[in-house]
Amino acid sequence: MKRFFIQMTALALFIWGAPLYAGDSMVFNYFDNYPPYSWKEDRQMQGILIDIVDEAVGKRLGIAMTHNGYPWKRAQRMVRDGDADALITLCGTRTDWTESGKECVITLAVKIFVKAGHPSIPDLEKTKTLADLRSFRIIDYSGNSWAKKKLIDKNFQVELAPNREAIFPMLVKGRADINLSNHMTGRYFIKNRGLKGQIVELSPMIETVPFHLCVGKKSSYTKILPEFDEAVRQMKQDGAMQKIFDKYQ
Repeated sequence: MKRFFIQMTALALFIWGAPLYAGDSMVFNYFDNYPPYSWKEDRQMQGILIDIVDEAVGKRLGIAMTHNGYPWKRAQRMVRDGDADALITLCGTRTDWTESGKECVITLAVKIFVKAGHPSIPDLEKTKTLADLRSFRIIDYSGNSWAKKKLIDKNFQVELAPNREAIFPMLVKGRADINLSNHMTGRYFIKNRGLKGQIVELSPMIETVPFHLCVGKKSSYTKILPEFDEAVRQMKQDGAMQKIFDKYQ
C-alpha cells in the first residue's frame, strides 16, 4: 500500500508539472516575406511575431509550437480549412472562421519617412490625414496591396520600386518625396540598409492597424485565448515585449 501511495504521488506531481496544454504542437502560420514581423531565412521562420509567440505561448503557457511560413493567402486558407491553428493579424475581417484574443499583440502605425533635410519636413509634420499628402510624390513597391488600394487607386502620385528593399535607397536619390510604411518596417530597413541619418521618420500617424491572435474555429486551441491575452499583458508590463521590438530597430 505504501509503495502504491508513493507511485500515485509521483504520478500526480508529474501531471501537475506538465505543460498546461499537452498534445500536438500548435501550428502558427505567417506570411513568409514580411520583415521584420515574419520572414523565412535558411528554411526557418524568424521575426517579431515568431519571437512573441515563442515567449508567450512556448515559455509562458508551456505549449509546443510549430512556425510555418507561406504566401499570405495560403497561410490564411490553411487556418480557415483547419490545416493550421492560428495567425497573428487583423482579425476583424476574419470573424467568420476565427476567434480572436482581446489583447492587442502589436499595433502597426503607418508613418511618413522622408530624406533627411527635405525642405517640406515642416509641412509634412502637420499632416492630419492621408489626403494631406496628395501633392507629394510617394514611393512604394510593386505588388503592395495597401499602396494600390490607398494610393494608386485614389490617383496619388506614386513611384513604384521593384521591391521593398529598394524604396529607401531610391528615396535618398530623390526619386520621390516620401514613403509611407508601418513604423517597425521602416525602422528595420533603415537599420539594415545602413541609412540611419539619411532617412527620418516623422511623427504623424496616418493609420493604425491592431494585430491580435486569431485562432481558427476548427482548432482545439481556441481555449487558450484568455491565457494568451494575459501572457501578452504581462510581456508588456515586464519589458519582454519592448525587448523583442528593440532587436529589430
